[in-house]
Amino acid sequence: MNLALIQLVDPTQPYDDLLWTYFFTMLRYPNWEEGAAPFNNLDLTVGHFLTALAMTYDWHYDRLTPAERGEVRS
Repeated sequence: MNLALIQLVDPTQPYDDLLWTYFFTMLRYPNWEEGAAPFNNLDLTVGHFLTALAMTYDWHYDRLTPAERGEVRS
């Protein structure tokens, strides 16, 4: 979420690739079930992941392609 804020405030910062790497890695994580690594505290961890994904999606919506937006919504 910090990278999303940095890139929102100053898009010239060099963290854009890292932001999208983290975003799509979290989005595409294959197993969100209780007890599965890295979710050792399911509610808190998933809450943080979803908050970061939602805020990044909202703040950078215009920068996502229609296909990427569809992937987030699916």
